[in-house]
Amino acid sequence: MHLRLSRFWPLLPAALLATVMASGASAATQGPVPIAVLGTQWNTGYVSFTAPLVDTCQFNNVYINLTTDGGRAALSVLLTAHASGRPISRIDYSKDSQGMCWLELVQL
Repeated sequence: MHLRLSRFWPLLPAALLATVMASGASAATQGPVPIAVLGTQWNTGYVSFTAPLVDTCQFNNVYINLTTDGGRAALSVLLTAHASGRPISRIDYSKDSQGMCWLELVQL
């Protein structure tokens, strides 16, 4: 059976969004928010925004686990937004017991 990839292109944004999402019980959602700082250190990415976060996060950053495909996909979306000067239309994150906020969803 021959599979035509062009049939699946309309589903790509939803598939990427699902890849970036992680399960979490207590998530904050906000947007649109312009990116102020974007960086990486070892296997962790971080982003801060010009607008204050809804939840108080350690160092006012939202962190990204770059050891997963979803984390690397999220960083790609953030880099695209930052390079083009576009704000992030939606970001979801959850806070762990140490006060660090971890990215669950990002949407351009």
